[in-house]
Amino acid sequence: ATAVYGLESPLDIFIWHFDKPRQVFNADINQASIILVGINLLSITLFETLNRSGFTQISFIDDPLLRNIRLFDELGQIKDLPEISNLVLSDKALTDFSYNSVLVLPCSDFGGSTAFRQWNTLAHQQEFHLLPISMHDLRGFIGPYIIPNSAPCYECLIARENANLIDYQEEAVIGEQAHTIQLTTSAYTEAMLQTLAGIAVMEVVKIFTSIMLCPTSELINISLLEPSITRHPVLKIPRCPCCSPAEWRPDINVSKNEFKQTLLASE
Repeated sequence: ATAVYGLESPLDIFIWHFDKPRQVFNADINQASIILVGINLLSITLFETLNRSGFTQISFIDDPLLRNIRLFDELGQIKDLPEISNLVLSDKALTDFSYNSVLVLPCSDFGGSTAFRQWNTLAHQQEFHLLPISMHDLRGFIGPYIIPNSAPCYECLIARENANLIDYQEEAVIGEQAHTIQLTTSAYTEAMLQTLAGIAVMEVVKIFTSIMLCPTSELINISLLEPSITRHPVLKIPRCPCCSPAEWRPDINVSKNEFKQTLLASE
């Protein structure tokens, strides 16, 4: 949006509220690099919303576990989406790609906790920032915003959720099968996708422009029918298998002789 007849645009006035020069705001948006993981209707809607918001450096990674099956043919090729196909990073590009300067957005329109957990692990190994976004059970979910070595991770979220479930193993099985059964379980409207994408893109804008802090320890839960938005705090769990430094454990000496042997070996 640009100024018309010398008047400031709504975007100019919005940025003014946060005491940030328009040139700096535009530079932050133009320099932002985003990778959308998963070819599905949510990631495509996010791509369109990001484009309208001024983001230009956007790529896709085709994670099979996050595919919307309806968008692919029997050979596993993307159907009738040439604009998206041209933005999918090749295997070679992925090998040479530097994650250090990007924000990775794993997306799913049918759930997808299994794939999100894998990307959470990779984020901590490669040290890139991660913001999972999903739609399931007629709700949208954003977060937590994951910064390796400084905030709770997706495994912390899953562990906290499991602690409040009567049968978390059954829920885990359902999560693992989400991709397979999506044709009979995923339910949403175009308006629901657009609403979730709009809220998620505002979180991305906050991350790159720093007009407001984007909390790193919260899950945004959006009921798209009521409607309502709830922010759930996510706390680190002790000995998290992914993000806790306590994952490393020293040797335990169960007897006096073993203690002496360990002590002598270290001298």
